[in-house]
Amino acid sequence: MNLTTLPKSVLRLQYKIARFPLGFIEQQLRFLPADAPPRLMYERGLGMLDGIVGSVLDDPAIATRGALITEQADAVRRAEKIGAQATAEREARHAEEEKTPPAKVAPERIAPAKAAPSKVEPKKPAPQKSEQTEEPEKISLKDAVAKQLEAKEAEERAHDAGDVAEFEKIEHKHP
Repeated sequence: MNLTTLPKSVLRLQYKIARFPLGFIEQQLRFLPADAPPRLMYERGLGMLDGIVGSVLDDPAIATRGALITEQADAVRRAEKIGAQATAEREARHAEEEKTPPAKVAPERIAPAKAAPSKVEPKKPAPQKSEQTEEPEKISLKDAVAKQLEAKEAEERAHDAGDVAEFEKIEHKHP
């Protein structure tokens, strides 16, 4: 038996006791939306705490749980930021399109219209979107969707890691 085994076991037990109310608060925060700032801040803090304690106590289960929680909170925050950026770009593009005057009609089209007046007015060409303006929106939306999927996968991995940890606990108690 190593000299640090007993103190680490005691600290691990104390952390489990201290972590219980924190886990209860975390469960209550699950009722908030996934991108709510208080929930993200709490989950990130709790994940960092788990990561630090897991590395100090040499407990890979706690360290992994902390890394997964932190990764999930960061992924949700990045997805939210990218989604807000895409929305702002889209709104700016729409505002810019509204400000620009309609495309000018070519003089060749005006001359025949004057020569032969008709009841039907010539159509004005619709302002065409350039491919360059559409591409950033597609990329931003793809990034936002990818980040949201990444956050969901991180949440599932964290949940699965918790299930695996519970299974290992049960298996360890009853070999």
